[in-house]
Amino acid sequence: MWKTVTDHWIEGRTLEYSMTDDPDKTVMVVGVGEMKKEIVYLKETISDLKAPPGMDGYDLAAFTDRYDSTKSQLRLRITGISSILERIRTRCLNYASKIEHQLAAQKGADSFLMSVQNEVNTYFLSRSEDTYQKLRKATDLLGSKSPEDNALLLTSIRRAIHSATNYFYPPVQSEVVCVDGKARQMGNDQYLNRLYEFVMKSFYKSTSTELIKAELEYLMVFAKKINEIASKGVHSEVSESEAKQGLLGLYLFLANVIEKLEYETPNKSMQPTANASAD
Repeated sequence: MWKTVTDHWIEGRTLEYSMTDDPDKTVMVVGVGEMKKEIVYLKETISDLKAPPGMDGYDLAAFTDRYDSTKSQLRLRITGISSILERIRTRCLNYASKIEHQLAAQKGADSFLMSVQNEVNTYFLSRSEDTYQKLRKATDLLGSKSPEDNALLLTSIRRAIHSATNYFYPPVQSEVVCVDGKARQMGNDQYLNRLYEFVMKSFYKSTSTELIKAELEYLMVFAKKINEIASKGVHSEVSESEAKQGLLGLYLFLANVIEKLEYETPNKSMQPTANASAD
């Protein structure tokens, strides 16, 4: 940091000429707070450099020649200070513009994520209170720094996935022949089987459906990892960052599923007949 600051300081105050007798000394060592004051002082000094009245021609010529040389040096210093001030203003403006663009981009991203969250929450609020509450619980735990809350966040995400699955595909006691021709258990504990089967049967083949399938694959890997951790009673194997990614993945997946349910005509046999309670 100090190297960067020093480099910027030297670059901003280096002139193409020297203000001293040493031609190599081209860096003007002046604080920003003193620059404007010095410009005012130099201008006043130039105005005061006048020959005294009543001088004869030879003395007046000598004084004028000497004062003109001094004035030139002072004006040169004013020009140098003004150039340095302009460089500093330009650097500050560029930095402020960069930060402004970053904030605008961040605001757009935050707005998008908020709209996704609101869309999903609103959908389940009117259809499955259980899923809505579990999603809210996971969201409330998201900003906590407590290790205990991080562990609860993982559990909350798993319960939210389970509850959403129960809404889309309620548990079935008997085995079900899946789209791949294999018979599988579709009970309460086999919620990942049910979620996968729901997606496979509910939507027409399209690019957006392939995207949902890819998101589902990621979500299932994450859910399986949480299940393994829960069975071992160890929560430190998943970091806070991974938990956040898992919750974000769940919201994006549910948002895409909801959108397709609203704009496509799904297989009617796959629609939930009752809202089963989650664990």
